[in-house]
Amino acid sequence: MKRFVYKLSALGLVMGMSISAPAAWAQSLVLETGHIDAFNVTAEDGGLKLTLKEDVTGQHVLHDPQDVILKVKQEAMNEDVAKVAEIGKPGYLLPMAQDAGLIWPGWDTQGVREGGFSAIDINFKKVSGPGEVYMFKTGSFGGTESLLAGGSYELTSGSSIHQDPPSHVHTNWVFTEPGTYTMCVQATGNGSSSNVGKYVWQVGDGGPNNVADCEGTAAPVAAPASKGKSAPATSTKKAASAAKKQLPDTGPNFMTLSFIVLGLGLMVFGAGMVRLVRAGQSGK
Repeated sequence: MKRFVYKLSALGLVMGMSISAPAAWAQSLVLETGHIDAFNVTAEDGGLKLTLKEDVTGQHVLHDPQDVILKVKQEAMNEDVAKVAEIGKPGYLLPMAQDAGLIWPGWDTQGVREGGFSAIDINFKKVSGPGEVYMFKTGSFGGTESLLAGGSYELTSGSSIHQDPPSHVHTNWVFTEPGTYTMCVQATGNGSSSNVGKYVWQVGDGGPNNVADCEGTAAPVAAPASKGKSAPATSTKKAASAAKKQLPDTGPNFMTLSFIVLGLGLMVFGAGMVRLVRAGQSGK
């Protein structure tokens, strides 16, 4: 009897501790293989929206970028990358042509057409990590070409991709060192800017595991009204729609409060039973 009471008390204590941090229940989706449109830009409510789209867990599955970890396997290490003059060192290569054993990241801006957008800039507000990041295209005859505005091969804070017309693109990616890289990305076009997407890449085995913060990089901006037309006012309906699309709150909800009450009840019950057992033993 005494052992049973102690078990009930321990159970109540464990439940009380576990429900104190509901955010810990959330787990990031780790993608190690398959087709990924990392920078998926679409038109929504007169503006732009940036998401991550993947065909790994389903077909055209959308995610908030910060909920996904893009894993670059150790097998991606490639010594031949050093032969590219603009890089000059080996690195972890995600090739432009799909390798079934690796992730195949690219971008897709075709979804902006329905909103009347065309040219889109994918802006890297912040790029951080233990090494360098390169992006380039392989030509038909073996040559290489930059896809970044300005002609650079290295992807750094302030880099951008100018995509016109709307397209679905894949390219070569190179990371020079193992560890965790963070990219804070925002799409812009026709005076409108999207949300800032936080992309986390885990490269190789080992290396620093520091994830940078994207706070303060920028805020979404709606497209300006066309000449001769008034800008649409922000309506209660639109605000409610935006609220529904936000990530779920990790604070206490009904179920959480129920577990709290249950955990506390078990603890009180267990403590009471302990006192009864001790009182019975002292009366013998």
